[in-house]
Amino acid sequence: MKTFLLICSLFSLNAICIASEKIACTDCSFTGTVVDGVTRKPMADVVITAKGNTAAGEQKVVTDQLGQYKMQWMPTGTYSLRFEKENYKSIEKKNISLKKSGIKLNIELSEEGETEEDYHNMLLKIDFI
Repeated sequence: MKTFLLICSLFSLNAICIASEKIACTDCSFTGTVVDGVTRKPMADVVITAKGNTAAGEQKVVTDQLGQYKMQWMPTGTYSLRFEKENYKSIEKKNISLKKSGIKLNIELSEEGETEEDYHNMLLKIDFI
């Protein structure tokens, strides 16, 4: 009987640990700045869409006048972030793992008419905050 109770206790503890990994935390967020790839000026009204691997669906935010964005209270997990603005090439970053701290992701967008030679490589900087 003691063995049975011990096994049940261990399974319950394991289930609690697994469930706690998927709980939203207040420190989990995506932040950053979006700038024009040529002028390096901040870009307002860029739509950022985060799609997670959980049933939470997707979340969207828009950059402010300083090109800054913040997605707060995200559940832990793996995400794809898509950055879109009219007349600019969309960028998607996949498999970004959000755990117990926030991630800072700065992006440069290029205009649709630019050639690959004119386009400066997208700045991707991930800082754990």
